[in-house]
Amino acid sequence: MGVNGLWAALSKGHPGVFTRIPLPPYAVSNITRSSLLEGRQLYVDATMFLYRFTSSSHRLSMNQVMDRFSRLSFALKLLSGRRPIFVFDAKPSKIKQRHCLNQRWALRTAYAAAALAKVEKEYSDEEEVTAVPPPRLAPAHADLRLGVWWSCMWRNFFVRGLSLVRAPDGWDAEAVCAKLAARCDGVVVSEDGDALAFGAPAILRNVWRYRVVDDDDEPAAELVDRAAVEGALGVSPREFVEVCVLAGCDFASHLPNLGFTVASRAVREHGSIGEYLRYRELNDGDFKLIKLFALAFDWRAAVECFDRDLREEEVKSLVRTDHDRAIVAT
Repeated sequence: MGVNGLWAALSKGHPGVFTRIPLPPYAVSNITRSSLLEGRQLYVDATMFLYRFTSSSHRLSMNQVMDRFSRLSFALKLLSGRRPIFVFDAKPSKIKQRHCLNQRWALRTAYAAAALAKVEKEYSDEEEVTAVPPPRLAPAHADLRLGVWWSCMWRNFFVRGLSLVRAPDGWDAEAVCAKLAARCDGVVVSEDGDALAFGAPAILRNVWRYRVVDDDDEPAAELVDRAAVEGALGVSPREFVEVCVLAGCDFASHLPNLGFTVASRAVREHGSIGEYLRYRELNDGDFKLIKLFALAFDWRAAVECFDRDLREEEVKSLVRTDHDRAIVAT
């Protein structure tokens, strides 16, 4: 999911933070090295790409998925001149599991309330209401399927000469990518904006296109620098983390009717989430929003989750083969 409304707010209000890098789809042989990426280590959020590849409209075999990973690796190597490192998720952290459970509970509660309202209206004199759509939840077998795929990924990645590591337990792939990239001024390849909140110097998005576009615009990847985003929003690195938490991310819910633009303005004016909530408590007679936010999630725990760093023993445990010795050098 990433940060709610991050890319939309930046695209609308601050388009200058996006740097286009030409990337013709399905034609990696035409890619030329980018001066913005040359010599920089690329860390790929492989779990996000695996979800995208396996959830496409066509059912892909292991060989087809590995072919896409190979082409992605080749394209990124041409862009930067260095072999990209793919990072997969391990066991998710408790804080993320709790947030996912809260989301499922809220979605099912809303569906139950809508269904009850529909039943009540059926016995009234009002016109017939439209059917209540069922909640859209992730399939229960998704994690199991990824576990089966993961057991087969190691050998296939190493046979094809791709660098693959697995995040330590309790760490997300984009978090590990961001922490490793911060050590060597690298770049995280992902669509999740929370990699910037984890401390990534830059993020490269839109690097994979499923179809060739029909318009005249050439498809291009977008390089987003964290310093440019913070400068455009007018916040400090610490305040940027709190903006992401207040807007809503993978580790925290968000206040109703509060998007990324309002969250950035609130943190910019009040300095922190705590000061903003105290201001709302003193000046807003309706405390339901604050109580709902407090019950849904502990924002302080989410901020601490973004601030924590990899221990040296965790970094060393990422090294699996000779292909991944570059991690220790960072």
